[in-house]
Amino acid sequence: FRKQDSAPLLQEVAQRHATLINMACIPRISRAQTLDVLTSMANIAGYRCVIDAFNRLPRFSRTAVTASGKLPPAKVFIIGVGVAGLSAIATAHSLGAKVYATDVRMAAREQVESMGAEFVMVKESTLGEGVGGYATEVSQNFQESQRRLYTKYVAEADVVITTAMLPHAPAPVLITRSMVGSMRSGSIIVDLAAAGGGNCELTRKDEVVTDQQSGVVIVGTTNYPSQMPAQSSSLLSNNMVALLKMMANSGQAVVDLGDVALRASCAAHQGHILPPPPPPPAAEGPSPTRPAGADGPTAEALQDQLEGLDEGQFGQVFRPVVVFIRENRGDLAAALGWGVMAVLGCQLPPSEVMYVGYYVLSLLIGQFTVASVTPALHTPLISVTNAISGIIVVGGMLQMTGPLLSAKVACAMLSVFFSSVNVVGGFAVTQRMLQMFKPKTHALRNQA
Repeated sequence: FRKQDSAPLLQEVAQRHATLINMACIPRISRAQTLDVLTSMANIAGYRCVIDAFNRLPRFSRTAVTASGKLPPAKVFIIGVGVAGLSAIATAHSLGAKVYATDVRMAAREQVESMGAEFVMVKESTLGEGVGGYATEVSQNFQESQRRLYTKYVAEADVVITTAMLPHAPAPVLITRSMVGSMRSGSIIVDLAAAGGGNCELTRKDEVVTDQQSGVVIVGTTNYPSQMPAQSSSLLSNNMVALLKMMANSGQAVVDLGDVALRASCAAHQGHILPPPPPPPAAEGPSPTRPAGADGPTAEALQDQLEGLDEGQFGQVFRPVVVFIRENRGDLAAALGWGVMAVLGCQLPPSEVMYVGYYVLSLLIGQFTVASVTPALHTPLISVTNAISGIIVVGGMLQMTGPLLSAKVACAMLSVFFSSVNVVGGFAVTQRMLQMFKPKTHALRNQA
């Protein structure tokens, strides 16, 4: 359903003074996630299209090792990493295929790699993310680099799945006729953007076409959710119930046009055809010199402030010292650490130095372990490592024997303290994560 294609329907609804809500126009905001029909159906379509592709592919999806020889896994190339693309990645990876994925949005890279696929990036840097997480049109130079990259990976793929669509615009053509001709015979292309014209030049809406020259099969199915009616109906009914709950007011359904979600999805109301609301302002991207969400001035701002101070304000002596520390802070930190260890080695007995060394090594291992984890996974990591922190607490308590001012007891007390903080924080984070998945009625019952 699109307003530009449904003028007669909108006129009839307006004449009847009825209200028409297009749930496909629900904005992608946090409070409207339970209403997002597109996400619900795209998740099913991404799963089902992979099953359909491997059902048609005359090859193994996984590695096969037999007495007669070894067969490599199928290669799957997914273009567009939205909800459907991520679902397709998870399904293809679970079937043992080697999965490659690409997207114009750089934010999709971590999502792709976290699901076991390899992210293919176009060399030309771009910010292809628009309002609401949808992709936007990119420059001509980027399209040329993109075409060269797709030519390489499409030729090597056994299955190509395209999901690239633009809001209120035809789907871009990403797979040309020559790319299809470079694929092996029997390969499959599933075009999930067939409803918008298709990402493949040979796609036909709701048809399965076999290219006579290359033997490649192009699938243009547009309604994969209908092939899983039970699951699709269950998710769709949940979306409808969430919409009715949002509209409920004293036992009646009230359309509040002041609500962002209802205003964006309401096409006609009380005899009037409503124009589309203005798009919300796009969020500004993070500064390239610091991670998103960091507080305080950037490195460039600090440098400008430092250079703006005159010699009388800063002092002729301290300015060179501060500049030297800033430029050599890594080497100075290493020198300070070695100096502290040397002093402790000269002042403490060998047994005490051994405990200090164990403590420092444990800190370094913990630092490297946490640093290797994606920042987005730090919160669940805290709740998972409670068992390790508990073991450290028990081990530290067993080491609290001897003089209070000894290195052994001091390191044990520090270990118990920091591990106890991790345990308490882990339980708190886990409780908050569990509350996110509990229904509101259950929370209200607990409060009562």
